[in-house]
Amino acid sequence: MERGQSSQIRLIGEPGTLPLRAWCDDEELLIRLAETGDTLTVTAMPDARQGLRWIRLYNADGAAALKPFFVGVLRESPEQEPNDTCGDAQQQTLPVVVNGVLSSAGEVDTLQVSIHSGRTLIASVEANRSLRSPMDGVLQLVSESGFVVAQNDDHHGFDPQIVYTATRTGTYYVRLFAFPVQPNSSIRFAGAADYVYRLTLTDGPFVDHVFPERTDVFPSMPRAVGWNLDRANELPTELPGTHTVRPIPVSAAMRQTDADAAGERFPAVFRRFPGCADDTGAADFTERTVGRDSPPVLQPPALICGHLAVSGERDRYRFVAAGADSLRLSALSRAFDAPLDAVLRLYDDEGELICESDDGSRDDADPSLVWTVPDDGEFLVEVSDRFAHGGPEYVYLLSVARAAPRLALSTDNDHYTLNPGQALTIRVNVDRLNGFADNVTIGATSLPKGITANAVVSTAEGEESRAVELELVSDGSSPFSGPIRITGAVAASPQRFAASAAVAPAGYRTSVLWLTVTAQPDANTSQTKQSD
Repeated sequence: MERGQSSQIRLIGEPGTLPLRAWCDDEELLIRLAETGDTLTVTAMPDARQGLRWIRLYNADGAAALKPFFVGVLRESPEQEPNDTCGDAQQQTLPVVVNGVLSSAGEVDTLQVSIHSGRTLIASVEANRSLRSPMDGVLQLVSESGFVVAQNDDHHGFDPQIVYTATRTGTYYVRLFAFPVQPNSSIRFAGAADYVYRLTLTDGPFVDHVFPERTDVFPSMPRAVGWNLDRANELPTELPGTHTVRPIPVSAAMRQTDADAAGERFPAVFRRFPGCADDTGAADFTERTVGRDSPPVLQPPALICGHLAVSGERDRYRFVAAGADSLRLSALSRAFDAPLDAVLRLYDDEGELICESDDGSRDDADPSLVWTVPDDGEFLVEVSDRFAHGGPEYVYLLSVARAAPRLALSTDNDHYTLNPGQALTIRVNVDRLNGFADNVTIGATSLPKGITANAVVSTAEGEESRAVELELVSDGSSPFSGPIRITGAVAASPQRFAASAAVAPAGYRTSVLWLTVTAQPDANTSQTKQSD
């Protein structure tokens, strides 16, 4: 929804016990639920930040899964049926964000836009990646005479995006249809009530990414990379773009665009990426694209923000390491929704391949490896694309750092229900990385009155080193529904490790867990049921 506006949302499914309530991870959204429990009204503050929010619905019996919700800076419009054909296409004035749904099998949604010659249209879909929509969308741009002038199906994950510079002024049609993400035996366009999408249509400024990505680590001014970002445009503080674009608080004086040899720089935006935390601390930094002949020398720990500018490019960096050191090397790219399928290769000083990594794991498309240095020496690390692709959007964040012991705690679910008279057992998974061998005391915080949870210890060895069970008990004094946290602590260290749970869609996690404590059953009601 557009900030400063209100949006009414229809809820699908049975509301269960009323009243139904809503929680949001950001106070910039005001949420009001209808007494009937079938609709909610969301209002975004006029100065609300652009980006993704999370809403949770709950009642006295439990809580639903977190639901994603967007706040944008462009005008928004609902898709209107019928619009299956170009003749029925809904006309849109640019820029706009269209909220729609492919509600039934075989459905095609078509929109009509006007583009002037030389203008660049960006049509970008958010559906599967962030809205959990089970659709694998296909986006087409069709000329007035019926020719498909551009098509895309997988730009960021399963979601499509088209960038097209018009060669003539005229009417064009944006056409969207989908196949199921999970293939089935049908060979036809798919659709259902949950095939929801957001389609951004603009011929104005649009940010694909910001370079360098880690503005919390790198002191240099981030610059926006995208389309229609020339200095002639009067750019707003926030630019429409991918949902990860957010503003940096800057003074009015800093909001002026500046140019240097690297291109336009816009200090007003940066990207926040899921799973991008790094524990290397201060680091050497370069944002130069480097070739094979003159790789710079790095001193670990080092972070390098780079991109493979052209097809076939390989970026190489030299570093010096001491024998017996344990190093962790990683290249993040897919975590940023970049199209780079990164491959990480490590060479010795004579150019012999030591080892390489393509994917970190089955669920992690970014490469990483842990390597013990055999002897003092100079080594070479290389980043390339598996299919030799390249371009300004093929960005990566390379880390070369000592493999310090690390700890990660996780739970199997992000919301739980505790009934009086019963114990709730929460399994806490303990992932010990790079030789982490300390005992960890794990407990729950932010618990309401009447709820107790005795801390448990994950020992360095045995089954408890991999997982422990935290037991919560209610005295039945009062019901409760709200956020809690589960944390781990190591003796003689002030650091706290927060347990997190996966949130669909993949790539998102939350450390704000939800607990519902149901009410004590009424004694008279229980006796009546027993007598029956």
